[in-house]
Amino acid sequence: MGLSGSKSLLLPLKDAHALLGEGQVKRLAEGWNRISLGQKIDQRTFQQALLGQFTTIPSALSNCIFNAFSGSASAARAAMDLEQFICGIAVLTRGSHEARARVLFRIFDIRRLG
Repeated sequence: MGLSGSKSLLLPLKDAHALLGEGQVKRLAEGWNRISLGQKIDQRTFQQALLGQFTTIPSALSNCIFNAFSGSASAARAAMDLEQFICGIAVLTRGSHEARARVLFRIFDIRRLG
């Protein structure tokens, strides 16, 4: 899993691995590969395949989570890869309070006003 210089990650991938542990990363990767067939996923796939079991999540919130994880301001052209997904999950589930607050702000800052 090499890092691309232009890709937006919520935290360094090695930090995400440390937070989650290799077992959890492996399980996330296995699930991701079943859904994505080893490719990036678009917003629709993210909403249906990954968040589909959470029927109470409004589609607007799902779009905002996708945009925050993928680093994109526009879901229309965006794609998320496994590294971005792992980093997003790591921050939201195991990150510091400050890191979680930054991600939550990024999720709800829909106009990208900062």
